[in-house]
Amino acid sequence: MAEEEKQLDLKKEDYDRIMAQPVTHIRISEKDLEGRYDKVLELFFLIDGDKKIKPLTVAATPKKYKKMRRDYDASHGLIQRQTVLNHVKSWIKSAREKIRAQKEKQEEKTPDRNGKWRKIQILLLVFAVPLTVALVIGSFLFLNGKMHKLEERPWKDQPKVEEQRTEPTQPAEEKTTSLDQIEVLQVQRDLVPGDVLRDEDLKPAKVSAEFYNQSTLNRETQFYQGSRGIDLVGKYITSYVQAGQYLSFGMVDNAYVAPVNPWLADVEKIYVTAKLPDMGKKLESVFFGSIADVKVTRTTIVEQPKSTDEESEHVSGVAHHGAVQQSMLVDTYSLENIVVCDILDKNRDSVWYLYSAWMAIPTGEQTGFVAERIRSSPETVNSLTPVYVKLQLTKDQADLLGSLLDDQVSVEFDFAEEMDIDTTEKAKTLPDLLALKTLIGECIRQNQEADHA
Repeated sequence: MAEEEKQLDLKKEDYDRIMAQPVTHIRISEKDLEGRYDKVLELFFLIDGDKKIKPLTVAATPKKYKKMRRDYDASHGLIQRQTVLNHVKSWIKSAREKIRAQKEKQEEKTPDRNGKWRKIQILLLVFAVPLTVALVIGSFLFLNGKMHKLEERPWKDQPKVEEQRTEPTQPAEEKTTSLDQIEVLQVQRDLVPGDVLRDEDLKPAKVSAEFYNQSTLNRETQFYQGSRGIDLVGKYITSYVQAGQYLSFGMVDNAYVAPVNPWLADVEKIYVTAKLPDMGKKLESVFFGSIADVKVTRTTIVEQPKSTDEESEHVSGVAHHGAVQQSMLVDTYSLENIVVCDILDKNRDSVWYLYSAWMAIPTGEQTGFVAERIRSSPETVNSLTPVYVKLQLTKDQADLLGSLLDDQVSVEFDFAEEMDIDTTEKAKTLPDLLALKTLIGECIRQNQEADHA
């Protein structure tokens, strides 16, 4: 065994290619080995307990690898279909050669001058060929049925001959090896992009080794094994995941970056935050891409210095009081066709993150998910309620107006029916946003009615 082993430093592309190969078995020096065979390097890579390949490998040319496979199959009583087919093909070939030899021998003994023997041979051949084909097909079907019965036998659980000899009175224990089933992580609730994984979101589950190996053909779809659960808590979900799905590599990342808000993509514009006034039902007009005429009023207190009269202070019998006169300077600015680029909640967090994450949910799944989130999390409703907006201004406009969050500033809005869709991305995104907004409003109303019922 030691002569077969070889130490090798693998490159990443070699490692990925090797891990994509199916798990198989060989037998060397009366030992059964489990691993993956790589035709490029002509090496059989052993597998340790957590399914990673060991640096320790077994050199094996294709011819040598086939022999080690046959040794393993023979030691476990396996019958290969290909072997049966080879025997059938060999029998057919041998039968044809015998017929051809008999034909040639017959022609040498009895020359066919009048063509009689030729006709007889043709007739025999016409009847013999269908008979031979029927016999071969029947044999193959019979052997194939036997193969199915052999495959249905739990040969992996059968005790070895040595075990039967040493412990004849004890039944063989059934063992589930790592090759039979692999533990993976199953998601326990619906998750959307940006959700943070919690410990209770993941539960171990077992799948067949064949099903798990199929997932490894694509790195994005490869399942996480059950032992990785503790390392994934606190990581971010990057795609919509339904409860019951097995967690794969492509679903989780160390950070989540939301899609870009198309109304905040113009780097030449200035985006200024303003607080919304009490608008009542008109608040429904506030949305991404809304267009409004904006009136900004800034009130400034102007103090006038006290007027002093030196002579009055020395007039007998007169009490003197000095006071500072104040006046208010009111500046009003009117702006037309100002675009609302973002909506913020009471904590000045953008509502865009929730909308973009929920738009990743398939259309048929949105209603149930949104209704459940709103019902189970009152804070979600607060996160969806507009309190502030970001307005798109030019640099000159922003410099003139200053901060719109000062106590001395009030902002009024007169929203138009038109929406800003001056780019392809805006025009493509807005219909989905409006549909989701309608769904959210309906779910909030139903939840409020249920609370008052």
